[in-house]
Amino acid sequence: LIAASDGCFAVLGGDATDNHIKHRAAVLAARSQPSDQFDLFEYYLGIFAHRVLVAISGNHDLWTNQIAGVDVLSMLLKKRQVCYAPDEAILKVTVGAQPYRVGMRHQFNRNSQLNQTHAPKTWMREQQDLDIGCIGHHHIGCTEPVYLHGKERWACRPGSYQITSGY
Repeated sequence: LIAASDGCFAVLGGDATDNHIKHRAAVLAARSQPSDQFDLFEYYLGIFAHRVLVAISGNHDLWTNQIAGVDVLSMLLKKRQVCYAPDEAILKVTVGAQPYRVGMRHQFNRNSQLNQTHAPKTWMREQQDLDIGCIGHHHIGCTEPVYLHGKERWACRPGSYQITSGY
């Protein structure tokens, strides 16, 4: 859909793969190996990399770098000429004549089990003056308007591409 739709673009918010190499129980329960997962991610990039504005790394992506000193995500994105911002990206996006300042991170502190948008709202309140603040990591999707810095903003969590998740 993204590749075929004019004016449609993607921001990748991290954890492109499960990459369970850090936790033994997760390795044993995994239905696929990290090498297969990275192959599948590379296949997806081959389809729509030309529509990806930026990619952020997630904690699962970073495990290979932490354990083996190899940033596989960086190598795959470089090969497909996708902009890579390991921690966060701030984008100036214009839709029609309306400009927006959009921020994406994979993680941020001050999470809440009772309010999934607490972390993106805190990020926007304390560090970034954004129209839309988006933080991944949690597997629950939600969006909420919030009044900050004198105007209405939006805080969101994109959720997960997984069919099911125990998190």
